[in-house]
Amino acid sequence: MMTARIETTGRIFFRTIWPFLITIGVLVAAMTVSLDLMSSVRAYVAGESLWSKGQKQAVIRLMAYAANGDEKEYQDFLQALSIPLGDNRARLAMEGSPPDMAGAERGFLDGGNDPDDVPGMIRLFRLFHHSFLMERSIAAWKRADEQIFVLRERAQDLHAKMQQAGPPDAAARAAFLQDLVALNAATSVYEDEFSRAIGESSIQARKLILGLLLGLTLLLLPIGLFLAHRLVKLHQRSIEELANERGMLRTLINTLPDLVWLKDANGIYLDCNARFEQFFGARLEDIVGKTDYDFVSSELADFFRDHDRKAMASPGPSINEEEVTFASDGHKELLETTKVSMRNARGELIGVLGMGHDITASKLAEVQLENYGRELETQVQERTAALSIAKEAAESANIAKSAFLANMSHEIRTPLNGIIGMTHLIRRSGIPDDQAERLDKIDKSSQHLLELINAVLDLSKIEAGKFALEEVDVNVGGIAANVVSILHEKAQAKQLALIVDNAPLPRHLIGDATRIQQALLNYASNAIKFTEAGTVTLRTRVVEESVDGALLRFEVQDTGIGISAQTSARLFTSFEQADNSTTRRYGGTGLGLAITRRLAELMGGAAGVESTEGVGSRFWFTVRLKKGAARADAAPPPGATDAEKQLRQRHAGRRVLIVDDEPINREVARMILDEAGLHVDMANDGAEAVAMAASTAYALILMDMQMPHVDGLEATRQLRLISAYRYTPIIAITANAFNEDRSRCLEAGMNDFLAKPFAVDSLCRVVLKSLGQEPA
Repeated sequence: MMTARIETTGRIFFRTIWPFLITIGVLVAAMTVSLDLMSSVRAYVAGESLWSKGQKQAVIRLMAYAANGDEKEYQDFLQALSIPLGDNRARLAMEGSPPDMAGAERGFLDGGNDPDDVPGMIRLFRLFHHSFLMERSIAAWKRADEQIFVLRERAQDLHAKMQQAGPPDAAARAAFLQDLVALNAATSVYEDEFSRAIGESSIQARKLILGLLLGLTLLLLPIGLFLAHRLVKLHQRSIEELANERGMLRTLINTLPDLVWLKDANGIYLDCNARFEQFFGARLEDIVGKTDYDFVSSELADFFRDHDRKAMASPGPSINEEEVTFASDGHKELLETTKVSMRNARGELIGVLGMGHDITASKLAEVQLENYGRELETQVQERTAALSIAKEAAESANIAKSAFLANMSHEIRTPLNGIIGMTHLIRRSGIPDDQAERLDKIDKSSQHLLELINAVLDLSKIEAGKFALEEVDVNVGGIAANVVSILHEKAQAKQLALIVDNAPLPRHLIGDATRIQQALLNYASNAIKFTEAGTVTLRTRVVEESVDGALLRFEVQDTGIGISAQTSARLFTSFEQADNSTTRRYGGTGLGLAITRRLAELMGGAAGVESTEGVGSRFWFTVRLKKGAARADAAPPPGATDAEKQLRQRHAGRRVLIVDDEPINREVARMILDEAGLHVDMANDGAEAVAMAASTAYALILMDMQMPHVDGLEATRQLRLISAYRYTPIIAITANAFNEDRSRCLEAGMNDFLAKPFAVDSLCRVVLKSLGQEPA
């Protein structure tokens, strides 16, 4: 009985309590749903305030960035823009199929929303985004997001341009600000629409909840009223914050140093900044709603209106200059005025935006700069005239230097020729051994002096740009063979092995064979000089080859004393050797390597050295040679003995004339040619030579260049007028060794050129060649 009673009581209690529990549960659920719904609506209202604030801050920062180009302003713009962009990502995540709840949560958090509000915002969107409560709000939200993307695109374009070209000019800046103002206006419309829609949604939600709560219990009424009151307060706060943002925008425009104004299509002022108020001498509220005709003369107002129409009709900015008087204090300014048409998001004309930039100071600076330019041009002309005088003086000095070198060459070579020639003739006449040894010393001293003169002249001609390269067939093997032949005795005397190592080379190369041999001979002579034991190797390699030519590398490697790294750097400088002891021990002028490098550079190459002190050296130079068609190789020149023998065999008894004002040189040449079997006459100057030639037939004439009364050039011209001497070989024998001297001789009608001092074999070869080429 007791158990049944208890069970019956429990059932009664359960039947009695469960409707209450269900009612309480429903009440709690309704309260929970209503609170969550109102909290979510509140969160969206707060989010809209944050969205609006971020958008306005972004516009303000972007306008500041356009005005001053400060990179921080652009970073602040991106930070402000991240709020509406975060909300956009949240909406897109929730609209996805399937929805990305985690992405939506991250987006709302990036939008600055309270983490506690985010879950309710997501639930509200998911439950009611197709309902009347949120449909209008979401549509306004989407349109506002479209404007945000346009704002971001404009900012990215501006940032890229400023990174490349710096801040925009006044016209571009005005156009950009006009675009921002229009974009902000369009965005504000959608913000207001969202605010109204969310407000209306909150009211509808409030009514729904109120009906539900009234059906359940009056307990939820104060809560609903409280939440509604809170929503209204939040909405009011967002409106106040929006007003503050717009106030900041007004402050920014007022702080711009330029005049800024906005008119409608009829010329009625809609807005202006404080700087423009100074121009009219009136306050903003007194300017808005009026036209230019209310403040300036009709002529100036007509001028303004005409440019307004042009700006509204133009697709781009309209720029002009105008001088205006400020009504505030009467001062005048020259303004560069930029006007652009203003259009709303639908492309409808709003009016014209104008900006006036003060260019009074810049115009004054421009005039001063023009005056300075004219003064500078005058100074340049004066300096140019002075430089021209200095240039003429330098050229005169260069001419004087060339003349000095030419004269010194002539004056030194002339007696040197007599010394070398007489030494040779005395030795051939037979003398005691002690006298022969003394003659050898005289000959070596003469040859050393001749090398020095030639080196100085070569270097001078290179520096003066008067060094001419020949273009003849280059036989690299023959060049190496000549060098070995010349240096064989010196190498043998020191018991050195002289080795030639030539790689296969292109055929039919063209260049200056004489200068290549000179450079290679210089390297090889130095190698033998500075090597006491071992080998000296002459090596040739192809560096590169093309259809038109080839770059060759010539090397001379020795096992001599070597050179330190510190010394190698200055070896190719004029008058430089390793150290002073080198000159005392081995001799030399220090010009050979410098000339070799200059010759290599003239031939399109370079020169250098690789050396280890105490081990040996490898001196190298490169030359660029052309390729030519195959031609018959010229016969090698005969040796001195062969030339003298052939003169005696083929031309003995033939009469030649030597013309020279220097008796010793005449005698030297006469004795050499007498021993070769020729019959020699002599003349003291050009006039005597012409007179002698008129009465005597000569097979060949050796003519000095510089002589008193009539020089060799004029004498040659006179001889060529005599029919019997039109083709007679005339050889210039002169101490003038410059290329221009050779050219002058050839132009005067001479056939060949032999520089003093000359060796016996050289004179015999040139005479043999000239007599062999005379017409039959």
